[in-house]
Amino acid sequence: MTIARSDLKFVKSKTVTDTGSNGGRMSYIDVLNRTKYNLFPRVTKPERISGITRYRKEFIWNANSSDEQAFGVLAYLTLPSLANDFFNIALGTQIDTQADVIASSDYEWFGSGSLAADVGSSDTSISINFEDDSVDLKNNVLLAITNHFLQDQDVTSTVKVLDQVYWNGSSWVSQSAGTVETQDIHPYGTCIELLGNNKATIFSYTDEGFLEYHYVDSTESNVTMSPFPDGVEVDFAATCENLPVEPKTAKIIYTIGSTEYEVTDDGLGEFSGVHLTSGTINYGSGVINITFNEAPMGALVYVLYQESKVSWSGNTATVTLADGMLNDYLIADSNTFIGMCLPVGDLIPTASATWSLQTGDFDVTKVSLTNKGTIEQSWSLLFQDATSYICTGDEEGSLGLGYITGTFAPNNPDQGSPFISIPVECWAGVNPTAGDLVTIHTVPSSASIWWKEEVPELTDAYSNNLTLLELYVE
Repeated sequence: MTIARSDLKFVKSKTVTDTGSNGGRMSYIDVLNRTKYNLFPRVTKPERISGITRYRKEFIWNANSSDEQAFGVLAYLTLPSLANDFFNIALGTQIDTQADVIASSDYEWFGSGSLAADVGSSDTSISINFEDDSVDLKNNVLLAITNHFLQDQDVTSTVKVLDQVYWNGSSWVSQSAGTVETQDIHPYGTCIELLGNNKATIFSYTDEGFLEYHYVDSTESNVTMSPFPDGVEVDFAATCENLPVEPKTAKIIYTIGSTEYEVTDDGLGEFSGVHLTSGTINYGSGVINITFNEAPMGALVYVLYQESKVSWSGNTATVTLADGMLNDYLIADSNTFIGMCLPVGDLIPTASATWSLQTGDFDVTKVSLTNKGTIEQSWSLLFQDATSYICTGDEEGSLGLGYITGTFAPNNPDQGSPFISIPVECWAGVNPTAGDLVTIHTVPSSASIWWKEEVPELTDAYSNNLTLLELYVE
């Protein structure tokens, strides 16, 4: 069996505010597709005048009722905002909040842009007009290139933006595809923008359109540091030839004693690690200087690094691809957009455990989880005697008594499926005593993404603004 489009749900976080507590754990409140203000509220006139940055957290949930797993999920913005604001997305955690996002520089923001110059099949370079240059576009990022936007299409006068539409042979009419699986597959589509005079832009997968994926190149180069390790010298230097150097890709490999070490730059121009007194790299000039607290001897000290394959001119990025394009795209058609693919990962429920038992080990591999019932939770199993334990969730509270002589499967009342199922097999070889403790951490079959909307000062009003998020699932 496979995961169907209808199995993947978009749901809100439990807390939705414009404060630091915004976000947190997953709720079961749907983010309705093709609906205005489904995740973000309306931007008010004062907000347009003064400008605002707003965050929202959304969960992608594999709710397949047969517990099929979704692998290798990617999320990307197929279309930039139609207004003068702009949206970027970043990978979140099961519990992080807006305060965490603002306080950390570790979140990488992915966006989308339009084709900036013609590109032909077999070309290995593409130029992209982004809405701003704050996206974390770098080596080894996967790009989704698509031109499934039909321009200047005839529509009936009743068609509105975000309507599901159907091509009847002469024009697009408002009509549901009937199933989630057939939405946006020609002759069905979605009205993206009304252009006047009963003309519109329609998003629809046709046989004439293309969708292809390409990684930004990440070819590795190397350079040997000088001098030759003689057991005396502690200061080493090198200059990388292929410039500029991509931050966080420069790895210094060195041997001291009989042990080989490897350290990578921190993205801010410095190295730190075992036996290093200091280490710096200038990404622009490629100059690297290292001082050891003990002299290497025998094996060469060398650097592996990547040349940055992304260059910027204003908001336009020119990217070297790892392989050639498959099709031709022309900017005159105004229908090609490029999204940075956010690596969401596998949407499967998981469990891990720690324990303090007098005898034996808890077998967490025997724990059973479901797509519907499993939640983000730490479950404490505190033994009362040789057979019974009280199960308490860090957020759910007490779920009552469980026994090692039978399966304990407390029900998730919101979904009609167990939070967790702990069978007898988990306790093989365990002889509990009062006070023994097992802690199980469960993670649901979901992943979170953070959205960031930035509205610059004095932004014009645009009543039918939207953006499109698309998923790739293996």
